[in-house]
Amino acid sequence: MNIEQLKHIFNASPLVETICNFLKEDEVKIQAKGLVGAAESFVANGVFTKAPGNYLFILNDKEEAAYFYNSLESISGIEKGTTLLFYPASYRRPYQIEEIDNANVVQRTEVLSIIRKKRKNILVVTFPEAIVENVVTRKNLEKNTLEIEVGKNYSIDFINELLIEYDFEKEDYIYHPGQFAVRGGIVDIYSFSNDLPYRVEFFGDEVESVRIFNPEDQLSIQTVKKFSVVPNVSEKLIKEERESFLNYIPQDTKIWIKDYESAQAKIDKGYEKANYAFDKMVSEMRRLSPAQLYLAPSDFKRQIEEHKIIEFGQRFFFKDAKQVLFDQQPQPPFNKNFDLLIEDLNTKSKADYINVI
Repeated sequence: MNIEQLKHIFNASPLVETICNFLKEDEVKIQAKGLVGAAESFVANGVFTKAPGNYLFILNDKEEAAYFYNSLESISGIEKGTTLLFYPASYRRPYQIEEIDNANVVQRTEVLSIIRKKRKNILVVTFPEAIVENVVTRKNLEKNTLEIEVGKNYSIDFINELLIEYDFEKEDYIYHPGQFAVRGGIVDIYSFSNDLPYRVEFFGDEVESVRIFNPEDQLSIQTVKKFSVVPNVSEKLIKEERESFLNYIPQDTKIWIKDYESAQAKIDKGYEKANYAFDKMVSEMRRLSPAQLYLAPSDFKRQIEEHKIIEFGQRFFFKDAKQVLFDQQPQPPFNKNFDLLIEDLNTKSKADYINVI
């Protein structure tokens, strides 16, 4: 049996169909009970296949979220028109801006940029420590985003000044997000919303071509018609208005959450740390308060409940939820004893189970 056949079994499941039917109701809460291991990803993929739309998956922690993301990516194959994204934390301690991880900032900015464009069928996988950090508002992100398109006119001097205003560093050659270079009629830009830099070639003030290139060998990878230049939203917009990521996502987003109470506890802890750090600050530099930079615990439940919810995992919170019961059992531990593994597989095979590895 290959993965496509296994997907078909889950997609054809009456229980997956039941979840999809429940999702047609307003303000619904659903509990998918009894799911084990990768079955969570298979069921999520089945629901999305039958009921396309925007989905947010909140796992317990970064490791679990990454595992779920990779599993969903390999299972779904990502249909055309569907965008699967991982939304990490920026990994800074509250108000310790120098500890930001640029790779994570790029990922967070990419997610915000895609959502801002109101694309359909977006799947976002995340965890509490990531969503506790509020994000720049849609209005401010749009205001601080420059769209560069082939065939349109831009002044190189204007782009130079704007990138400096965005806190981009001007270099001879660029290697990291937040850098740019100007050489005659060529402008290289490494935006925080893109994994690789772009090379813009001008003919006068007109954009003649835009190419993605490898910063290590400077060779072109592909040509594109347009791209967005987005600053580091964690630094450039640190003093600007923020909003919760849960308010930022589209209103029709369905939320899958694994262990709501654990997520709530982590939101509480993150907010407490932010307040503690803010109270200890000695810098005279103006900062936003914890209430502006971080998701308040009192807002978490309210904002979650503005969406249709699917709980999964081992612990469930909402008392009025509709229940869908999956009859699954975890694989017993073998402790690297392959004889026990073979014995278990043979036993299940004799009992008319289908073993899938």
